[in-house]
Amino acid sequence: MLSKTRQHISLYGQLYLTIVTYYEVMRGYKLLEMQGTEMRRLARARQRHFQEFCYANRMIELDQLACQHAAEIYANLRQQGKYYQEGTDILIAGIALANNCAVVTENRKHFEAIPGLQVEVW
Repeated sequence: MLSKTRQHISLYGQLYLTIVTYYEVMRGYKLLEMQGTEMRRLARARQRHFQEFCYANRMIELDQLACQHAAEIYANLRQQGKYYQEGTDILIAGIALANNCAVVTENRKHFEAIPGLQVEVW
């Protein structure tokens, strides 16, 4: 994923991240911080690096249109008998659809049931 990220930034100058992705990464670092002194140092160093990465790129916010898309995705999936444990994936998909963006992931399975969503695996 790292080489594809670098390649994309080299071609387009920046990467788009959702605010929900930011939350997911930061919550992981916060959990890591709680695992002792050495892990706390590692987590804080990674947080600083991630913050710098975010400032150098573009954050896409969760807005009303994205929430409308996410709510529609949720309702359609529930109607089909599918339920997503991780609601953040639906929010990320809603943001992507509202902004005409693809979702880049290492796990296509998290997003494959969402119609109309362009998904790329890096």
